[in-house]
Amino acid sequence: MNLASFRRRIRFVRRLLVVVLLFFFSVIVTMAFVKIDERYYASGVVRADDEYSVYATSAGFAKEQLADEGDFVPPGALLYRLDDWDLQRQQVALQNERRELQAQLAYQDVHTERVRDSALPQWLLFPDIDLKHINTLVEERQGEVNMLERLIAEGAISKLEYDRARLQLSQAESDREKSTKKQEMLTQGYIERAVAEAQAQADVLQARLESLGAQDQWLQREFQRREIRAPLPSTVTLALVDAGEPVREGQELMKLYSSDEVALELWGPERNIHRVQPGQKVKFETDVFSALREGYCYGTVDIVALDSNLDRYDNATPMRPRARYFVWVHVDNTPVPLKLGATVRAEIALRREAVYKVLFNLD
Repeated sequence: MNLASFRRRIRFVRRLLVVVLLFFFSVIVTMAFVKIDERYYASGVVRADDEYSVYATSAGFAKEQLADEGDFVPPGALLYRLDDWDLQRQQVALQNERRELQAQLAYQDVHTERVRDSALPQWLLFPDIDLKHINTLVEERQGEVNMLERLIAEGAISKLEYDRARLQLSQAESDREKSTKKQEMLTQGYIERAVAEAQAQADVLQARLESLGAQDQWLQREFQRREIRAPLPSTVTLALVDAGEPVREGQELMKLYSSDEVALELWGPERNIHRVQPGQKVKFETDVFSALREGYCYGTVDIVALDSNLDRYDNATPMRPRARYFVWVHVDNTPVPLKLGATVRAEIALRREAVYKVLFNLD
């Protein structure tokens, strides 16, 4: 190797070194000062923006389905009627008990009026007259006994007549004692007590009737709860249960929406989900039309789930669960109207940062 050839190699190495240094310098400058957009990628489906569901209020069967998919229903329209045979059975028993109590109450009212008009039994009628008559009778019997005592002392009559008079006096005194007791009973409020007792029984029957009224009101509310109605003017998007199918309490029966605005139900991976925030802009496309010909669609992040939904298995690592996070996006504008249920692929603009921060996931 001559000197000229050696010098050419030295110059080539120097130039190569300069190029390499310039390349690394440009890379460093680019990573430090050039900014790019960091994006979060997710996929999902188009939903109605104000979609809501109605649920079964009790376990049983869907007795009737009164709205089909695509039907428009006004507010208060009946969507489902759930089976109510148990309520009907309770209602029949309640009606029978009410009729029985009403009959008892009617009889008790008549009885109370009868007691009020003639509260005294036959043996308690006219106690003052009876007592006066018996007092007179006792005086007569006592006078007769006194007279017979004088006669028997003189031997004018037999002892048998005297004993008969003494027995009649004793009977009259006993009758006077009974009449006195009757008078005491009346002075102690017998009539008022008898009427109060009869009225108390009527009050008990009336209270039971009022209790049945409260039970009937509860039954009517339960009948209304078995009728699933639309709270808003809405369109049925999906009927999940048909007439005759069994349902659980709280089971979703039907999906509806009340406006033409649409939204995206997106599901994304764990990577950078902590950077997704409400208000961030979203660009998405769908297979319904070509994004290259009609253009992209745009929206805004509205809701980000706090917790994840775990798939059963990851295809790559079957024994490792994979977390997916829910993101709800309000659709701002689209070149073509979107169909509900269409699949979409979306990218959410997270931030615009230097290249090195995006590459190394630095804040």
